[in-house]
Amino acid sequence: MTLGKLALHVADIPAWITGTLEADSMDVTNAPRPPEKLGSKKELLDRFDVNVARLRTVVAAFDMAHWSDTWSMKNGDQVVVARPRPVVYRVWCLNHMIHHRGQLCLYLRLLNVPVPTVYFNTADEPEWTFE
Repeated sequence: MTLGKLALHVADIPAWITGTLEADSMDVTNAPRPPEKLGSKKELLDRFDVNVARLRTVVAAFDMAHWSDTWSMKNGDQVVVARPRPVVYRVWCLNHMIHHRGQLCLYLRLLNVPVPTVYFNTADEPEWTFE
């Protein structure tokens, strides 16, 4: 994946989480597709911010009585996969985002772009501490 496509993918994963909480299934035949590329870093960051803001709204309204419900990915009428929503949330959404965010940090490092603090200090921010 190119740096641009990877960054766009990371910016869109919060929308996956939104979809996982908003509905009990997703049909891949009519799922939204990302654009091939965005025109600027600002467009990318704005897309991420919009996805995260929408996710926050959905999380705040989510009824935890549906947390353990089954979530399915479908291809039309065919169920491709069905798992408990917590598994989809953790594996398909969070782990997926963590994995690609790590790849994105590697791309940045290879391009000599300072890597932001993600979990702990980085070589670019060695003074960062919990406070």
